[in-house]
Amino acid sequence: MKFLLTLVVCLINLSAAQAAEDSNPLPTTTEIGTPHTQLPPEVERYNELIETLSKLTERLEALEIKVMVLENPKSLDGARTQAEADATKKAAENAPSLVDSPAIAQYNQANGLLKQGELDKAKEAFLYITREYPEDIYAYKSWLHVGDIQLKMKNFGEADKAFSEALTGKLETPLMIDARLGLAEAKTQREDLKAACEQLAIIQKEQLSPEQKQRLEAISKRASCSPAVKPEEKK
Repeated sequence: MKFLLTLVVCLINLSAAQAAEDSNPLPTTTEIGTPHTQLPPEVERYNELIETLSKLTERLEALEIKVMVLENPKSLDGARTQAEADATKKAAENAPSLVDSPAIAQYNQANGLLKQGELDKAKEAFLYITREYPEDIYAYKSWLHVGDIQLKMKNFGEADKAFSEALTGKLETPLMIDARLGLAEAKTQREDLKAACEQLAIIQKEQLSPEQKQRLEAISKRASCSPAVKPEEKK
């Protein structure tokens, strides 16, 4: 479909260019005054056709996204961690409409870029979701991804902002833990050790996965936090 639209555009370009040349030749040196500024009818029709084709292309892209959602309505691909996959599954069971989110197709596409190591493109793709679907659960999950990417790129200030945005949403507990761990790591890298330890203290009573426990211990050690935040020392 896109190929046909492209072909039509090319044909219109050629015909319109020829029509414009035939109907509005360049002024010669013997003409007096400035050339006529009104576009010939053929060029005006060409511009109208281009605008119509642009709208049709946008509608086609929107339809393709809807088809992807319909073909994979229960896809759980693209989870950052097993904790995220489990949280998404649990949320889907409690609220089936979650997996029908209009953002899910873009979310999976962004994850595809991330898996390919295209950090910049993945970051922009996730940020697109946060702009287009700011209240969607996948927007808050996208903020988690953006935070992770910014950490990898050593943009600690931006990572701090991204994880903070993620925490403004109603995330499942495992994802909330991931967001606070990411925020604590970003603050540690920015030498805001007190704030980092505060984030760790908030989640110390939560049920952490082995991966989350290991990460908490590592951040706690770097930030020189009180041993009280270490899960193995809880009573």
